[in-house]
Formats: sequence, structure tokens, C-alpha cells
Amino acid sequence: MTTKGEFEVELNPELAPKSVQQLLRMVRVGYFNQGIAFFRVNQWITQFGVDHHGRKPDPFKMLRKPFDQDRNPYGPGKSKDDLRKRKAHPWKRGTFALIGGTQMIIVRKANPQMGTNELDAPAGTVVRGMEEVIDQLDHSYGNAVDSNGKGPDQVRIMNEGNEHIHREFPKTDFIQKCWEVS
Repeated sequence: MTTKGEFEVELNPELAPKSVQQLLRMVRVGYFNQGIAFFRVNQWITQFGVDHHGRKPDPFKMLRKPFDQDRNPYGPGKSKDDLRKRKAHPWKRGTFALIGGTQMIIVRKANPQMGTNELDAPAGTVVRGMEEVIDQLDHSYGNAVDSNGKGPDQVRIMNEGNEHIHREFPKTDFIQKCWEVS
């Protein structure tokens, strides 16, 4: 559940088993229920998953520890042949991927470069709510990555939590709750 409504992701453990395991851990311990900002929304992607690292005690510290990420299932190595295989399977609109620790992206608009890195493993696909929710997320502020430091900043979220987002970027959308559907 987000501030714009519900969207549903179908996970694909065959393509990204480690990412799917991490995502399910996050859901089961309530990680998303704390209010996770969609801090980077541009024409290509929606990025989210960062939370406040300074809490004591920190109930989600174990989720942020590095884990052995999946390799791209279409060509996991650095060879030209593997790169050719990956380029034959670029991420499409609706691709959902864990990009490290607790950070995720949803592809809003296909780009031939997305999914071509050896660590790009598609963990799932948005199967409901792409147009009604993901496409409606606020992007009016830009973001710190694409807008020369303007807009929501993942480092500030880590250091300060969501308070600065609510104060400085009140139209930012959030995940409010997440659950597993069998």
C-alpha cells in the first residue's frame, strides 16, 4: 500500500533467488511498514528502499548488511559474450529489482542499458498498479541524483530519517505497508 494506492509485484525466484529471499525477509519483518519514500522518480525508474540508519535500537540493521547478490541470469560474467546475452534481455517497463541491501527500482520506461550489468538480476515484475500507482508517484522535486542535489536525498534519509522529506518535500510518496500474497 502506498500513498497513491496498491501495486502488486510477482516475484521470480528462478531469475533472482537471493534477491527474492531478501525481499521476503523485508516484508516478513515489517520493513516497508515504517514508511519508505519513493526518493528517486524520473522518466526511467522509481527508486526506493532507504530508511533511517540512526535508530537505537535499529530493528532493521540486519537487512542492510551486504549479502551475496544474484548475478544476471542471462550472462553473469564480464565477457563480451555475456554482455551480448544480457543486451538481448534488457529490463522492460515494470521490471522490479533489488539493487543492493534494501534498495529497489521499478522500471518506468524501458532503456536498452538497464539490465545489462552482470549484477542486474530482475527479481520480479509489477503485475498490477503500474499505471494507477507507479506512474502517478510525485516527481515534481526531482531528486539528489538527477537534479544536482535538489530533491529527496537518500543519504539524508539514512542520516535523518523521513522527517526532512515530510518537511521539505511534502508531496513525496511513500510505501505505507507491504504484505505477502501466496
